[in-house]
Amino acid sequence: MGSTILKLLRDAELVRVGGAAPFLSSGFDALKGKTLLLYFSASWCPPCRRFTPVLKEFYEAVATKHPVEVVWVSSDDSQMEWGEYGKIMAAYYAVPFENRDLRTRLKQEVGVCASKEQASVGIQERKRGIPTLAVVKPDGTLLTIEGDEEITRSGIAVLHKWDL
Repeated sequence: MGSTILKLLRDAELVRVGGAAPFLSSGFDALKGKTLLLYFSASWCPPCRRFTPVLKEFYEAVATKHPVEVVWVSSDDSQMEWGEYGKIMAAYYAVPFENRDLRTRLKQEVGVCASKEQASVGIQERKRGIPTLAVVKPDGTLLTIEGDEEITRSGIAVLHKWDL
């Protein structure tokens, strides 16, 4: 499963949505050799809105010391929602809103999506809803899809559990 995630991201164009203009980057080059934190969330989701600042604080505390990158996979309904919520995600890479195919394929691979998009994404049985933080090791191993809960419970101490 995890190696498929890396294959999906290998040729992907990712953006950093904060700032004056989106920054385009080749996904694989920017993410190679790093533990990926795939953040599935949406602006209209209250639990996502509560977890996003927790993730921001966590990322700021660990990103300069550990090889991790957050990749935001949105469930927003419009480009405008994505762009506004994306301002909070400025430090992270994001799958562009217009790349619905990649967002859908990542959701299918991990088995997570918002309940309202389950049919359109094509997931028969969701493993989790949003927010979900999936932790993918550099070799493609999917370590957990409960990274959001683990960070909320343990903070940066979770890095020991994740072997970072």
